[in-house]
Amino acid sequence: MTSSYSGAAHYDCTSWTLAPNSTAASGGALWGTATNDVWAAGSWYGIAHWNGSAWSSFSINADEETMDVWTSATNDAWATTYDGALYHWNGTAWSAASIDNTFGVWGARANDVWAVGGILAHWDGASWTAW
Repeated sequence: MTSSYSGAAHYDCTSWTLAPNSTAASGGALWGTATNDVWAAGSWYGIAHWNGSAWSSFSINADEETMDVWTSATNDAWATTYDGALYHWNGTAWSAASIDNTFGVWGARANDVWAVGGILAHWDGASWTAW
C-alpha cells in the first residue's frame, strides 16, 4: 500500500481508519500502555501523545526529531532523538537524561529500562549505568 498521507491510522481488526488531525504522530515508533496513552516518536514536531480522543504534540529540545519511545505509565516515558539524546517524561514535562549517545530505548518496567546506541545503558529506577 502506498499513500501520501502522513499521520496515524487505527486498525480495528477489520479495516484501517485514518486518524483525523494526526500529523503530529507521523513518526515511525509507537508505544502505549493503554488505548488512551500512546506515544509516537519520529516526528519533526517533537513527540506526539494520544489521549484516547486527540493527538497532542510536545516539543523536545527545540522541536528536535525523536527516534524512539518507550513508556511504562502515563507519568513515565523515555524518548531518544536523532542526535543521540535521551529524554524522560514525568507526566508533566520532558527533561534531558544524564546520558546521551542513545538511539533506541525499551524496558520491562519502570525500574528496568535499557537504552542503546553508541553505548549500552540501564536505568534501575534511580540512576543510569552505562557500558
